Amino acid sequence: MVKSAQVLVAHPSLGVRNLGQFIELAKAKGNELNFATAGPGTSSRFSMELFRMITGIDPTTVHYKGGGALINALVAGEVPVSIVTMGVVYQQVKNGRLLPLAVTSGSKSALLPEVPTVGGSYPGFEAQSWLGLLARAATPRPVVDVLHRAMAKAIAVPEVREKFQGQGYEVVGSTPEAFGGWIRAESARWGRVIRERKIKLE
Repeated sequence: MVKSAQVLVAHPSLGVRNLGQFIELAKAKGNELNFATAGPGTSSRFSMELFRMITGIDPTTVHYKGGGALINALVAGEVPVSIVTMGVVYQQVKNGRLLPLAVTSGSKSALLPEVPTVGGSYPGFEAQSWLGLLARAATPRPVVDVLHRAMAKAIAVPEVREKFQGQGYEVVGSTPEAFGGWIRAESARWGRVIRERKIKLE
């Protein structure tokens, strides 16, 4: 239905203002730098691991129990940096409590157009959160079609689109076939990260 960029954000006390400064600091500090996630099996964890693979930094991972706890820790300066879904952190960025260093989408975000992409400095990096409607594999095609039409009609309503966009989501509304292809591509992308980083749900 929708997808959203994530944002690499830092607490102002970290003293960095852009992606290059952060990478330089992270390489200097090594595992003395803490990098927060919303939990061991969350998108923030996977995005961080891919970011680590591509940039060569090696911070210490700190897992929190959910996005709310993570945001509270970031704003309080308990941890200095994380990669967080746009909608979750957007207001904290706009009010200056957290600094956006880069977005994780393939192109710049309409919500933060002045913020560069990670991929602009590290080609091949892309990570997005998404929401979709799924049914059991044995669901008859006529039922799938009815569900798809209902979903497409709902997200075409201007008020619904505005609500999603206000939370940092881009409305997609793809076909069942396109969504299936997206899931397969995402599974391959993150499966490689899981294997290479030996990720386990502690």
